[in-house]
Amino acid sequence: DPTSAKTLDEALSQLSRLLIPTEFWHVVRKFEQLILVPQLGIAEVPFAMLPDPDGLPLIDTTSVWIARSIGDVAGGGDQHDDLDPDVDGKKAVTFDSPLVVGNPMFVSNERLYLPQLPGAEDESKAVSSIMHTTPLLGSEATKKTVESRATTADVLYLATHGAAIPDDPLKGFLALAGAPDEAGRWSAKEIQNLDLSRTNLAVLSACQTGLGGVHPAGIIGVGRAFTLAGVRWVV
Repeated sequence: DPTSAKTLDEALSQLSRLLIPTEFWHVVRKFEQLILVPQLGIAEVPFAMLPDPDGLPLIDTTSVWIARSIGDVAGGGDQHDDLDPDVDGKKAVTFDSPLVVGNPMFVSNERLYLPQLPGAEDESKAVSSIMHTTPLLGSEATKKTVESRATTADVLYLATHGAAIPDDPLKGFLALAGAPDEAGRWSAKEIQNLDLSRTNLAVLSACQTGLGGVHPAGIIGVGRAFTLAGVRWVV
């Protein structure tokens, strides 16, 4: 609430007290991983930022996972089968066919202005150097190219603008070359209709990708669209 006199830290502390009572923290601290199944508007809460009684954000002490429904955890699905780390404490990660997208070339639009993102371009270049690949930048990052390469990628990393549209959540989008015009909007509806079952991880480094329309099982939006398309893990 922009009219509130509360600081962000005060608001997070109040949320933390409401959602994780002080006497419950000793239970939380026993586990290295916490799986949350949020319902309704509570799915908009940034759980990873909630401070413990000592002021440490939850993410500093616990891995936080969000499940779309209790069925993802207890219904025989395999989404969380490999949460346990390997014996050396780390997961073996390979990038056989990564796709990295950064700072697509946006166009002028009277209704919505999207500034270029030089920081996102630097970010995507840095990530690409780790993954030993070449990022799609500027005018190369078209929706047609991204969609065609995404279906064979084992890792997706997108650093761009994102927009949630709560009243029509399937129109929420990631901005690709040509956005904000329709040709450059990679919508939640388009994403969830793809077959991204080869993709183990999608990192959405863009605003509002965790937001969208509130419904009984949580949030309908861009982030959920990647899960429905078959992506194993979405950040």
